[in-house]
Amino acid sequence: MKKKNVPYFFACLILVILVLYLFKLQNSPLEKIHNSTSVCIGYGYSSHMAEIDSKEDISELEELFNKAEFTKSDTAIQLPYLNIIFYNKNGKTKLNIDENCIIELDDNTYIKSEDINFKDLYSIFENN
Repeated sequence: MKKKNVPYFFACLILVILVLYLFKLQNSPLEKIHNSTSVCIGYGYSSHMAEIDSKEDISELEELFNKAEFTKSDTAIQLPYLNIIFYNKNGKTKLNIDENCIIELDDNTYIKSEDINFKDLYSIFENN
């Protein structure tokens, strides 16, 4: 590599790294969930909803979703699925999650996480 090209190479490399970093920040699939006052979990189109209002339980659910790592999914959710809604003073965060742990966000994008288990969330629904 010629000495003249070295500064251009490093400038381009820094620019690419910066663009990738900013792209990752802007495209975080799920915003942090915080200050929830209640959480509702429903099963598919069932009319039964489990309402969780214990601060400890809400905190555990928030932490579960906030600490999970997500990847984009090209697969849509399948029946059966759970509706999970986190309510706070500013509005709500609504998620649908199926047995394959694929999650549908409000904007109809799909993500997947190995850290979130449908069966565990379903047991919370059943026990409330």
